Amino acid sequence: IVSYSSFILSLIYIDRFLKSQKINNFMELTKFSITRLFLVGIIVAMKYHEEYYIENNYFFKHASKYCSIFDVKELNELERIFLKTIDYRLKVSQKELNKYLNSVYEKSQELQCKQFRVYVSRFEIKHDYFELEEENTKESIEFDEVQNMNC
Repeated sequence: IVSYSSFILSLIYIDRFLKSQKINNFMELTKFSITRLFLVGIIVAMKYHEEYYIENNYFFKHASKYCSIFDVKELNELERIFLKTIDYRLKVSQKELNKYLNSVYEKSQELQCKQFRVYVSRFEIKHDYFELEEENTKESIEFDEVQNMNC
């Protein structure tokens, strides 16, 4: 299970990866399919942010069904490349976090999928690098059904 905060952090890390000047080698970029990139972003975010530690063996066991990672050794290598590419920059400022939270919220409203619910509640992330508290914003939004759902 991926927490909302780890999900947001993974988006920030993936964005840093894609914007990195070190991605000038097409072969290095092609090592990461979309699913691989997302998986590694989630792993890095969870390892850095969550209070519990999950080994790559666990991620490999469950994620290998959905993306073409051949073994744990390859997953470890992808994680090393990812971290090196973002210069091990895992700290996130309050401003950057707010930017991504707003972006995810806006995109979720654009999708307007019935199955997709956004819970905006007292969102609190406590860690050594940031803290966000939103008071008095508890609501549940269910989106209207649309004819052509691409969710």
